[in-house]
Amino acid sequence: MKEHLTLRDLPGVDKFIKHPVISHLAKRYGRESTIHTIHTVLDHARKEIANGKSSIRSIDDLAANVSEIINNLHTPSLKQVVNATGIVLHTNLGRAPLGSDIIHEITKHCTAYSNLEFDTNIRKRGERNIHVEELFKVLTHAESALVVNNNAAALILTLNALAKDKEVIVSRGELIEIGGSFRLPDIIATAGTKMIEVGTTNKTRTTDYAAAINENTALILKVHKSNFTTNGFTEEAEITELAELARKNDLPLVYDIGSGLLNKIDDLDLGSEPDVKSAIHNGADIVMFSCDKIISGPQAGAIVGKKDLMSIIMKSPLRRALRVGKLTLAALSFVLRQWLSPETVKNIPAIKMLTKNKHDLKTTANQLEAQLQKKNVNCHITKSTGQYGGGTMPHLKLDSFAIEIDFPCEDSKEKVLCAERMFKQLLKQEIPVLCILRHGRLVIDVLTLQEDDHEYLLTIIEKIFHQIKTK
Repeated sequence: MKEHLTLRDLPGVDKFIKHPVISHLAKRYGRESTIHTIHTVLDHARKEIANGKSSIRSIDDLAANVSEIINNLHTPSLKQVVNATGIVLHTNLGRAPLGSDIIHEITKHCTAYSNLEFDTNIRKRGERNIHVEELFKVLTHAESALVVNNNAAALILTLNALAKDKEVIVSRGELIEIGGSFRLPDIIATAGTKMIEVGTTNKTRTTDYAAAINENTALILKVHKSNFTTNGFTEEAEITELAELARKNDLPLVYDIGSGLLNKIDDLDLGSEPDVKSAIHNGADIVMFSCDKIISGPQAGAIVGKKDLMSIIMKSPLRRALRVGKLTLAALSFVLRQWLSPETVKNIPAIKMLTKNKHDLKTTANQLEAQLQKKNVNCHITKSTGQYGGGTMPHLKLDSFAIEIDFPCEDSKEKVLCAERMFKQLLKQEIPVLCILRHGRLVIDVLTLQEDDHEYLLTIIEKIFHQIKTK
């Protein structure tokens, strides 16, 4: 009997589709997608055989590969994850969780027809932006507002509308790189504008901006360094100083505030983090920010500011390419209405996490520890440090508590291996659990756990712990 299939042994598509497993897949999922997958599997098998790396021993192995690929194709890859990292706005986990309350709002507006772009008062076509514009105006005291699909889009749209083929002045110390290796200079270039760098990486004064202004200057751009900090011998121009300089030279001052704090929240210490309302008050003509960071809404980018400048931005052809849909508007409208009241804003899931006190966190940790020990899972409580995340306020830390799993191994290397095995197994569950693997220790930070996570987390930890313990 051959150990592995040869090229001659590989079946043709017409013959292979009659295999019992493949025939069943074709009936269940359709002939077209099944044949496409067959071609993929056979092509891969040919390459492996040609390279002498084939592990296929039979036609049944091939059929199993086809079955696995098709079943995965029809299983959603986007799934719920338990966040036990202590990072509240975890970019890789979708940033701010929207919470269950918002589902009713989205369902109400999106399972039926809606007045997305229909003005029922005048019985004519309306503007989708109105569903959030007034809310942004009230919350930020801006004269006008517009929503696009993210903050990078907001920057590109603004610069393209206000400064195409002209110069934009920006500090060298603010040429940030955002997630996915996207750099501010590249975004500015994509907008069709020319970037004029001023100052140095650690010091940029208002006089540096002033010296760079000429007849080709379209605007002054200030960018909040929301995802990193510079300490020591540093200096940057204040927004009030830049606003005065911009007014003297009849130039717009555009401020990319990034993290999107609308206004200050009681019981939430954000240090010197700038807020949109203050930026407008201090003289910024246009302010842009993310809606899925501190605002804790869906992914979107907002542009707010002076009505005359916003009118130019709104007339840009790029606006349609960057607009958001009804799902985003329904969710964002709901979250913004929660921001209207100091009480309701604290009901937003991410804000609720950020405002948890140490006593409540310790209570949660105590309860989880006691329940795990009842299940014979060795563990103890340890102090932890959470983060805001999402490229927001890297200098601010959140005091938290965590559960550390204790593996009954005498050898320290074996303990590390057990922690690594459990970390991997937690991620392989139907609802993956992402915790912390720190210096060979498995740690579950309670800051970012939601109440609905507890029962599932206890069950899955007990199961995996005892599997690993008995190996």
